[in-house]
Amino acid sequence: MVRPRAAVGLTVAAVATIAAAAALPWAHTGRASRSAFALARTADELGVVRGPLARALFVGLAFLPAAAAAAWIAAVMRWRRVVASLGAVAGLLTFVGVAAVWRAPVDLGAGVALAAAAGVMALVGAALIAVSERKP
Repeated sequence: MVRPRAAVGLTVAAVATIAAAAALPWAHTGRASRSAFALARTADELGVVRGPLARALFVGLAFLPAAAAAAWIAAVMRWRRVVASLGAVAGLLTFVGVAAVWRAPVDLGAGVALAAAAGVMALVGAALIAVSERKP
């Protein structure tokens, strides 16, 4: 049996960790270290962020800190499905970003590994909430 409160707590903590990890170094190029936010901004300035999906991912990254706050508020309000939705979106967004940076010719920073682990936890937490919300 899944404990809904534990699943909600796991998901909220994971989304908050993802938001924090995005501010850590994700890539090292030369002497510069760049966070996920700086990498996204650079990609946008270079014109790499094209098309609706890429733009949605770019905007999603910008809203990660707000998503962390929204997940916490939703947990306090006992809106479990909202917490699950935010966890799933944050987890999927994280995997897209992590995959893009892993494929890039840069030295990886600590933020990538932390974000990847938190992304897994966000998806697991969202799935556990979904299982606990199912009616028998």
